[in-house]
Amino acid sequence: RRMCPGYVVGMHHAEYFVARMVREMEWRPPADGGAVDMAEALDFTTVMKHPLRACISVRKGL
Repeated sequence: RRMCPGYVVGMHHAEYFVARMVREMEWRPPADGGAVDMAEALDFTTVMKHPLRACISVRKGL
């Protein structure tokens, strides 16, 4: 079965985007100090029951 010819390019682009976000940004828990809840909910796919929240700022000194 054939796949979309742009699938591989799209996956590489998405991986690059996420890697740059992780590298260039400083990630902290939200100000309210809530713990990360890894509970799952069943939808069309398995998703987090409570969405992940984070405070993001530009990393200094890179």
